[in-house]
Amino acid sequence: MRPFQARVRRAAATGTRRASYSTEDAADLTASDVLAAEIMEELGAALGEFAAIVDDLDKTTA
Repeated sequence: MRPFQARVRRAAATGTRRASYSTEDAADLTASDVLAAEIMEELGAALGEFAAIVDDLDKTTA
């Protein structure tokens, strides 16, 4: 489990949540264009992995 998911689950279990984010938190965020490029790269890699799985399945069922 990723650290963020663990914090969310803990907050849900205890009924607490972070009420607001500080400007310091905002300064640490990745720029949206960089974030979008990273997401596209990850999605492309995942699509390639799914394509390889489909190819393997096609070979074993043929």
